[in-house]
Amino acid sequence: MLASIQQAIILRRLEERVMLLGRVDETTLSAAYHAAELFIFPLRVVDGDVEGLGMVATEAAAHGSPTVAFATVGVPDVIADGVSGSLVESGNYPLLAQEIFNISTASVRSSLKQPAGPMLNSTPGTLLVNYLLQLLSR
Repeated sequence: MLASIQQAIILRRLEERVMLLGRVDETTLSAAYHAAELFIFPLRVVDGDVEGLGMVATEAAAHGSPTVAFATVGVPDVIADGVSGSLVESGNYPLLAQEIFNISTASVRSSLKQPAGPMLNSTPGTLLVNYLLQLLSR
């Protein structure tokens, strides 16, 4: 999957807009969250996965990164829809891509950039990548 994502990024000349960092230390991770214009979290529930929340959503919210995510398991407890990001029906990749496009406008993004309140082929991942690349290429 990673190789196909990298290939799609290069093919569409998006190297300056899309960064795949891989594993990083805490300082780099914190800097990345602060620098991010948007955090995208298409969480899929996987049998046997013990993490039902996705701590990454909590970390992104704590750093004030606006988030577009599937509204599944504990994510709605961390991301306040319309306040710290946008929640989309789980598995609805076209709507996820549309919300990413909507939030990518500066005025919407700036209104959401605040810490969260208390509260290829036809595989889903590839479909998402294709939608995102179409939006980024506009």
